[in-house]
Amino acid sequence: MLNPRWGQQRLSGRALALLGLLAFFLFLPGRASTPPFDRDEPRYMEATAQMLESGNFVDVRFQDKPRYLQPAGIYWLEAASVAATGTLKSRAVWAYRLPSLLAMTAAVVLTAWMGSTLFGATAGLGAGLLLMVSVLVTAENRMGTIDSTLLLSVLLAQAGLLRALCDREAERPTPLSTALLYWGAIGCGLMLKGPVILIPSLATPLCLAAVERNFTLWRRLRPAWGWLVSLAILLPWCIAIGVVSHGEFFRRAVGTNFLGKVASGQQAHGLPPGYHLLVFLIAFWPGSFFAAAALPAVWKSRKTLPVKYLLCWIIPHWVVFEAIATKLPHYVLPTYPAIAILTAGMLAQGTPVWAGWPRAVWARLALGAYGVLWTIAGVALALGWSRAAVETGACGLSRSTHSGGREPAAHRPVCGLYLPVRAAQGRADQCSLCHAALYRAVSGGGAAPAKHLAGSAPDRTGRGASALCADRSLVRFIFRAEPCVPNGR
Repeated sequence: MLNPRWGQQRLSGRALALLGLLAFFLFLPGRASTPPFDRDEPRYMEATAQMLESGNFVDVRFQDKPRYLQPAGIYWLEAASVAATGTLKSRAVWAYRLPSLLAMTAAVVLTAWMGSTLFGATAGLGAGLLLMVSVLVTAENRMGTIDSTLLLSVLLAQAGLLRALCDREAERPTPLSTALLYWGAIGCGLMLKGPVILIPSLATPLCLAAVERNFTLWRRLRPAWGWLVSLAILLPWCIAIGVVSHGEFFRRAVGTNFLGKVASGQQAHGLPPGYHLLVFLIAFWPGSFFAAAALPAVWKSRKTLPVKYLLCWIIPHWVVFEAIATKLPHYVLPTYPAIAILTAGMLAQGTPVWAGWPRAVWARLALGAYGVLWTIAGVALALGWSRAAVETGACGLSRSTHSGGREPAAHRPVCGLYLPVRAAQGRADQCSLCHAALYRAVSGGGAAPAKHLAGSAPDRTGRGASALCADRSLVRFIFRAEPCVPNGR
């Protein structure tokens, strides 16, 4: 059942603390031993190290070039972590990832609190667990990038909004601290990734106000002066970087990086609408099947306030990022807590969620097909069939094709798996990628796939193999990216 007493059936502080500890220890393994496996992560690390070495906390630089992509917030957090742990000289990767660990742990706790506020303690616990074990969350919290900290900023703003919503339903005044929390979280999000946080944080209350035709919730957030709180957090650094860069930061960050992603697919990430919906099957696994199964229950409860609030959180953000040209899985990460809460809320009703599905054969077949895909995705994840493994298979195929079959026997099973995939795409004759990745992996160089993901393959294997392909775009996964740290450091 939906929580009949807003904010009075929450999880206890002890339960939230235990959930936080569980999330912390679940996210902890591999933080120090896993090398950077995202192309941007080493750049964040290097720019942070340079910030500490130079003492320049305004003008972020990567090697000898300015890094004008987003504000300095994430670099400040990572710099504070590195300085506090004294790991600047050792360049220990775990110190740069510590803000992501703490932010994602807090995000799980906040998700559980919000879920229990909306649907009761059982749903809150379920929401926290669904978010905690999802594939995208377990990956993002192990990277020293922006997305985990941005998610926490979004959740803090939504927590302020939910407190105001509870006050409205209880017909009590909303304290000043709630408005400060809401606008302060938006300001922090602006310092992390610019205007991205405005999409979920402003669209949710405004969309809910439009649906209800009632703007009292929005007025409880003190928008007349609240935006000044956000501006006070952002403006000092904006003035400083504007002076230092002579306005170049805003031209690049807003004109090229932000608006450029809207108009065209940047860094080979241009994909059609529907991409995020397709990737959701894996990115939110194992909760993706339960989210799909809960859709009829969500539709049935769509007029209840908790469901309306969550849909106003999810839909605008999702639509915006399906519409823009550049797409990456983490762009819709700010909606995952809401999806987890909504799914857990429907599951907590006590009846099987699939019982509400239409009796039509097509509907049952659709759910069954999605369940089969969900199972396949789970098996693939369990066996480690990652993109790196598949692309590395192509490298082995190159070895087989151009060495007369004299490659190590360990290469052949992977090549046999990869060949039908490329043949189905009509490109079986163009599988001549660099073979060194698989060769190194089988021969003891186990970090080679991660190095390829980081874009350093040309430095390690040379560019000669790219000449074997008639279609150069096929090798962009390995060769197109610039080395993360040119000439190494």
